[in-house]
Amino acid sequence: MKKVLIEGWRGICQSLAMVNQYQVHELLKLQPSLSLCHRDLPYFSRRWTEPGNEPGFPPAMTNSIMDIPAPAAGVYDTVYRIGYPFAKSRVQAKKVITFIVTELGLSPSSFAPEDTAAGSFCHGDDLVVTPSNWSRRQLLAYGFPSEKVRVIPHGVSSDFFYPLSKYERDAFRRDMDISDDHFVFLNLGALTLNKGAHLLIDAFCQLRQHYHHARLVLKDSSGLYGTTALEVIEDHAKLNGPLPAEAANSIFIVPSSLSLSEMRLLYGGSDAYVAPYIAEGFNLPVIEAIACGTPAIVTDGGSTDDFCDATNSLKIKSDLVANRDRDSSIPGYHLDPHLGSLLEQMERAISGAIAPGESFERGRRQLVERFSWAVAARQLAALF
Repeated sequence: MKKVLIEGWRGICQSLAMVNQYQVHELLKLQPSLSLCHRDLPYFSRRWTEPGNEPGFPPAMTNSIMDIPAPAAGVYDTVYRIGYPFAKSRVQAKKVITFIVTELGLSPSSFAPEDTAAGSFCHGDDLVVTPSNWSRRQLLAYGFPSEKVRVIPHGVSSDFFYPLSKYERDAFRRDMDISDDHFVFLNLGALTLNKGAHLLIDAFCQLRQHYHHARLVLKDSSGLYGTTALEVIEDHAKLNGPLPAEAANSIFIVPSSLSLSEMRLLYGGSDAYVAPYIAEGFNLPVIEAIACGTPAIVTDGGSTDDFCDATNSLKIKSDLVANRDRDSSIPGYHLDPHLGSLLEQMERAISGAIAPGESFERGRRQLVERFSWAVAARQLAALF
């Protein structure tokens, strides 16, 4: 039996905390081969302690995650740390594994002051894990040795994310005041620069001129990041002029605090999930949407290349741009999605180019089996 200490965040819906909670929930199922303890790291932001930022798990799952015992004295076989800023655990252990993920690239400010050198995380048997090949390449650009970086993808739980029945879908759309003939585009990502929200709003405004049944659903992200969807729309208007009334009236905003069952309804009640991102470490909402039976439109060349293919998604053409070409001191690169390609793929989606069918369902099932949190936990445990 291996003694393992997990250091991370619990109790909130921030992305690293969600990953930690999904992983430990599955790691608990590997007992008694593993003996788990958990130490809560300080939250990165005081805002995260406010009500409304809960992860939305069922009570039984929440209890099992929160009931993991605190660490006791002694030497651990492995310490696994997942938090931010990235730092090497100082707990005595035979092996330290550090989760490091990046979208746009790493800089010394991404790390604790005493751990800015890549070598800090690579002594002896110590390893770094990251969730996508895109993120791995960014770590290598910062200076991490390739033999020390392992890709362990994130997952999706088919217990929570699966297709809606016709009754559920009809009831949800009725409650949202969405008719049968409306075509709903969805984006539930945090409305940060790397997500491409401004590009999506621009494309939707153009699309709405020709497709009057198009609708767009965005998620407010004020709870964790202090940015509301209305502020993003207002910022877009300052740069591009006010949104046309027909487009503005066709954008729905949902609250930031959603249970997993509410997220499933949003995913499954929509017609396409759209993620024109500039850079992503993995992009969990995309895989969750596909698991719920909704095809995706994603930027080509990024992290979603690991799990998006022609059976489940349409790709937005993009250019790979070095960060330093855009006056950035951060090593690495990002993507520049083409607005014209995004608009074209949204039009193709409305025309049925990626409508769910036999091929999509077969690919969806394979995706859920291959990228499950249970698989991710077993891959992680193999490194312990």
